[in-house]
Amino acid sequence: MTDDSTPLEAEYAILKQKLATLDRELAVREAAKAAANNAARSVGAQLARLGHAAELAGVRFDNEVARRLYWSYPDVHVAEIANPMRVHEGQVSRYVGTGEAEKPCSNECGRTIVWHMRNRTDAHRQPRYCDECQAMRDARREQDRLEWTAREDAEHRATVEVLRAAVEGGVQIRRYADFPGVPHTWEIDENGVPLALRDER
Repeated sequence: MTDDSTPLEAEYAILKQKLATLDRELAVREAAKAAANNAARSVGAQLARLGHAAELAGVRFDNEVARRLYWSYPDVHVAEIANPMRVHEGQVSRYVGTGEAEKPCSNECGRTIVWHMRNRTDAHRQPRYCDECQAMRDARREQDRLEWTAREDAEHRATVEVLRAAVEGGVQIRRYADFPGVPHTWEIDENGVPLALRDER
């Protein structure tokens, strides 16, 4: 091993730490998902009891409650909502109407937004932002893209200069040997000059 291996070992060590962090976060997410599934099953069981009680009382299940369950709680199965309504699950959508709900902006700015949902799958879409927060996110994303592009361009130019120095120093660039950091340098012209350099002339 050469001294050049020391930075590589350090990078592998950092990767190991980051994977350990990811493992912990994934475990937390799985635990939260299991808890949410259990809570949804509990709601389904309660709907069955409530439906039975409503039937004994000779009253219909509250359509507004059904509407809220349908659009705001996608983890509660449609069949469980249909149960107290005493309808087939395919008929529930006729009773709950279109999906529209006012919810807080996911950026927690204090503003609210109205979700227009075409189907139940839309209720899973997260996060959603108000117009102001979305504009800020778009601007930040564009700034990040420009900074990333500038870094990539600078690194590419620096690597091309190393390639140029290597070629001018007499290093033979093999046709199928990619020069690290310079895409397509294995393509050389009739004089053996990498296209990455020829295209700049």
